[in-house]
Amino acid sequence: MKSFIKFILGSHRRLNNIIRFNTRIKTYNESVAAHSFFVAFYSYILALYLKINKFDINIEKLLIKALLHDIEECISGDILTPFKKLMSKEYEQLGILSVNEVTKDLYPSIREKIINIWANCKKDFEGQIVDFCDDLSGYIYCLEQIKTGNTYFIDIIKDYKNRLIKVSQKNPILKEIVKELTKKENIK
Repeated sequence: MKSFIKFILGSHRRLNNIIRFNTRIKTYNESVAAHSFFVAFYSYILALYLKINKFDINIEKLLIKALLHDIEECISGDILTPFKKLMSKEYEQLGILSVNEVTKDLYPSIREKIINIWANCKKDFEGQIVDFCDDLSGYIYCLEQIKTGNTYFIDIIKDYKNRLIKVSQKNPILKEIVKELTKKENIK
């Protein structure tokens, strides 16, 4: 149990203090922890809709992936998307090092499980839903910023919109969500 105590007192709590979009002027801040909550919440609600529509989805697996999807950021911080794209291999290595650091005090079997879930976070159907809800959370945050008069987020919301469209192409329910959501955005 000492490893559990050491873990709960450890670096993952930093997610509450790491602010997303840290180089942008914002009307309010959102922490990585808050973002991760919204990703998990949206993922869960969307999974319930998918189950009603006869999709085979493992909700427990989905929620764990949603909760862990940005766990590396408690060490690396919130790294800007253009940098992630520019330095994708280096970013991946940084993520691996960060997750290893966060989980270092856990039992090896638990640590390995968490690292494996994180590493494969967006690689199956549940992961696609997490990926969609990750972008959905970012999109909604940008939309809220724009609605409060913050025009600095217009270029970012367009990127999120394109990502949502791309991720939704293989699923009619996701496609419908994107269609309805972007119909209401009224952003030029």
